[in-house]
Amino acid sequence: IYDSAPDEETAISTEAATSGTIQNSGIRWELDNKGWLTISGSGEMKNYSPQELDGKYRTTAPWGTYWGQVTAVVLEPDVTSIGTRAFCGCSNLTNVTIPESVTSICAAAFEDCSKLTSVPIPDSVTSIGQQAFQNCSSLTSVTIPDSVTSIGVQAFSFCVSLTSVTIPAGVTSIGDGTFLGCRSLMSVTIPESVTIPESVTSIGDGAFSYCRSLTSVTIPESVTSIGEGAFSHCSSLTSVTIPEGVTKVRSGTFYNCTSLESVTLPEGLLCIENAEYSNSTYYGAFGKCTSLASVTIPEGVTSIGSHAFDGCSGLTSVTIPKGVTSIGSHAFFGCSRLTSVMISKSVTSIGAWAFDGCASLTSITIPESVTRIGGSAFERCGRLTNVYYGGTEAQWNRVNIGSYNAPLLSATIHFSDGTTSQS
Repeated sequence: IYDSAPDEETAISTEAATSGTIQNSGIRWELDNKGWLTISGSGEMKNYSPQELDGKYRTTAPWGTYWGQVTAVVLEPDVTSIGTRAFCGCSNLTNVTIPESVTSICAAAFEDCSKLTSVPIPDSVTSIGQQAFQNCSSLTSVTIPDSVTSIGVQAFSFCVSLTSVTIPAGVTSIGDGTFLGCRSLMSVTIPESVTIPESVTSIGDGAFSYCRSLTSVTIPESVTSIGEGAFSHCSSLTSVTIPEGVTKVRSGTFYNCTSLESVTLPEGLLCIENAEYSNSTYYGAFGKCTSLASVTIPEGVTSIGSHAFDGCSGLTSVTIPKGVTSIGSHAFFGCSRLTSVMISKSVTSIGAWAFDGCASLTSITIPESVTRIGGSAFERCGRLTNVYYGGTEAQWNRVNIGSYNAPLLSATIHFSDGTTSQS
């Protein structure tokens, strides 16, 4: 793979090779006049910190002085690890050879190696550190061997040319933001054994956030936790099935997945969590999923958090099952195509702005268990004409209804005894 010489601008001008021995280690290095860096000796490579050169962070390894001239890296047998930031910022690096002796690729080892297109990782490697390949913008493919059990935080984040990845069966943890910003990533296969320590299965916060080409994902039944924003901004994702072991849908998990048309929620789901507020935005679990037309909320869910379906403008119907006791603020805010809502008898409160902007809503069923309706809960619901209340008129008059709910109060209220507010 090293048949051709490097470009003239990246070639080392001196005829003699540059080399040295790493202090207090058994590692040697040699950089020849073609730009090929050879790491030899035995044992672990040292870890390095970054230094800022030409506006970018580069490795402080002794070969870091020549960061722009390194075009290929060959690690010889008996080298057992690739140290932290070992080749960080080697922006002309295109080829890497990793021997079977290497067991770990440490944090940020190849960060900002912008010309690196592929990395053959041997079966001996068991861990890939955090940010190991972050900002490797030319990386189109990577084969992760079955020996790997851990993929660190943001390990492949912003690898904008990466199109597909298979997480091997040996992986025991996927860190937060592992594939964050991989906008060309179209498919991901996650194995049955994705776990974190204590044997709790998990996909980390923001793990696939901004993977804008991702159209499908297979989540195995072993997964019990999906982190905040895990699939947020995956604008090409069309459907997802959440496995039975998952009990919570976290803040922003599928936020702004604008092509998401269907989602299957597990029977064991207990809650859809409240939105987190960041950068002037509330990140609801399914907020701004504008193609989502319908959703079935399982019977076991006890709360629908704030902003859960905020801005789901394609949502046409929803049934709130028995067991739900509260509907959070802004839960269905701006669901402009929602025509009808049935709320179960267990709900006691409807949060502020919960159905604000549901301009197509014509009817709603409210049980007698509801004691409080927040301010603006039904503001801008101009077509609301019928409210079917599960109690008597006297009970309705005792409900604490917040201000700015004119559409609700001007609709015809149908009481349980057959009378109406217009009687």
